[in-house]
Amino acid sequence: MDQVAALHWIQENIGEFGGQSDNVTIIGYGYGAACAHLLMISPMAKGLFSRVILMSGSALSPWAIARDTDIYAKTLAQTLNCPIHESIVDCLRKRKIDDILRVDLKIPDHLTAFGPIIDSIVVPSDPRRYQSPGATTTNKLNKVHLHVGTQYDLLFGVNRLESPCIFAANEERLGIDYPRRDRILRTLIRNLFDFHQQSIFLTLINEYTDWSRAVEQPINILESMADILSDSLVVSPLIQTGDLHSGQQQSSIAPTPDATPITGKTFFYIFMHQSIFLTLINEYTDWSRAVEQPINILESMADILSDSLVVSPLIQTGDLHSGQQQSSIAPTPDATPITGKTFFYIFMHQKNVLPVIGVASGVGAIDDCCWPECKSPVCMRGDTTNESLSISAIDSRILMGCSTARDQSVYSLISVRNID
Repeated sequence: MDQVAALHWIQENIGEFGGQSDNVTIIGYGYGAACAHLLMISPMAKGLFSRVILMSGSALSPWAIARDTDIYAKTLAQTLNCPIHESIVDCLRKRKIDDILRVDLKIPDHLTAFGPIIDSIVVPSDPRRYQSPGATTTNKLNKVHLHVGTQYDLLFGVNRLESPCIFAANEERLGIDYPRRDRILRTLIRNLFDFHQQSIFLTLINEYTDWSRAVEQPINILESMADILSDSLVVSPLIQTGDLHSGQQQSSIAPTPDATPITGKTFFYIFMHQSIFLTLINEYTDWSRAVEQPINILESMADILSDSLVVSPLIQTGDLHSGQQQSSIAPTPDATPITGKTFFYIFMHQKNVLPVIGVASGVGAIDDCCWPECKSPVCMRGDTTNESLSISAIDSRILMGCSTARDQSVYSLISVRNID
């Protein structure tokens, strides 16, 4: 009722702010989106706005409607020593907000204790009831045409991940095991469905398991569980809302003369942006490890700092100089021709002395860098047959003017010497 009253105030006063009363848009995220959706189907709000934006929520989500408010209200009153009769509201108003928030109502996961209710006035009926197979076609139409046959333009959408924050920090980093997944999934099914719970459980496991993997890692189990929570609580109900609004599910409902025509437009978005922080964590984490050791975390952090502060800018400089990024730049008459040569090196020196046997692949790299096409006399090979030899230094030098058929200009000179 308060939201409807606010919309009436906007209609009466928006002109004073330079707005148009016939061009009002309401927008909501999460629970706010569910409220905005309920206003769309409420006869009391008809004509008070023309566009709606639903972000990550709708009235079809299982948490959108509070269905046992009387039970929770009595529990709250008894805990705060308030009488359970007409004066309950007056008594609760005298209680401190901290005392009210401390009351543990034991609300089932993914459901709501207090929120919008079906009062037959603002919310005329359950938005999900039209799906009941026992309802007649006329009853379906009377409920559905308020829901989808509307004059409102609708923009709705979801984020890349919509699951609630129920995982601990270490679980988000390392993943979860099968028992933890099963407990979360069984709780979800028990609170959302009354029948065929075991069948639903097995179906979800089958649909959200990547059977191409021989063994699922804990991080994969976490991702599949997050997808189940996202789809069941937010994505699927919201997409169904968009389908109903766009009329894609109207073929089975016969039209009536007083049915509201479907004139509103429907738009859908998926917000796939991932913060730079999460992108770097994902790109520089070796997910093949079950557990990352502190030394691994240090190495990945060092790589991030090196690449972002030095390597990436320097490689971009070389690309620009060599003309690899010149295709998008239109030439001008006075443009300087690209005549300079570009050379690149990677200095891989490591102070620790490594045995030759442990770096056999490194010796092979010497042969790769000293190609026959390059006749430079500075390419040297060490005698690896002597076990007393160790690689104590790796010197990198730029071989100026040495071009090969492989179109490369980078050569590393690896010196092998006896350190005895």
